[in-house]
Amino acid sequence: MKGTIAKATKMLIEKKFGIKIWEQILIDAGYPNDHVFLIRDDINDEDIFKIFDSIKNITGLNDAQIFNAFAEFWVLEYLDLVYPAFKYNNAKDFILALDEIHEVMADSIPNSKPPRFDYKWLSNNELQVTYKSHRNLIDLVVLIFQALNKKYDDKIEVEKLNEKDIKITFI
Repeated sequence: MKGTIAKATKMLIEKKFGIKIWEQILIDAGYPNDHVFLIRDDINDEDIFKIFDSIKNITGLNDAQIFNAFAEFWVLEYLDLVYPAFKYNNAKDFILALDEIHEVMADSIPNSKPPRFDYKWLSNNELQVTYKSHRNLIDLVVLIFQALNKKYDDKIEVEKLNEKDIKITFI
């Protein structure tokens, strides 16, 4: 994964729990307490998962709580701060642009392997999004899509169909 995931996680933890807790998480995950992640760093997936395990160890949060907090932070704060060029008017435009955004990132950032998405309209207001990644983080993607309800005034319903498909209903 890219360092942007670790950087967003650091910002979230420091905001919710403070810098001392972040330092404890780093140590628990095997890093020095003053380690700095850069957005374009290459980080082994296993190391990112160690950080998330350390968040559980140190804060007592479970996976669902961590993923939910991360998804909301990512959508509501981090994206506009770090990726200001990617501005959309509604959840639908954001979701439909996501694969292209990830394609641009993969082409412009060395070693970047973001998830990719396929889209299939099931009806005028129902979209099936197929998540394509070896990381098996579809539950996080569902939470990110759900967080779009807090970002935009339009509402969507998000349903995980299986380990690769999500159905989105635009209301």
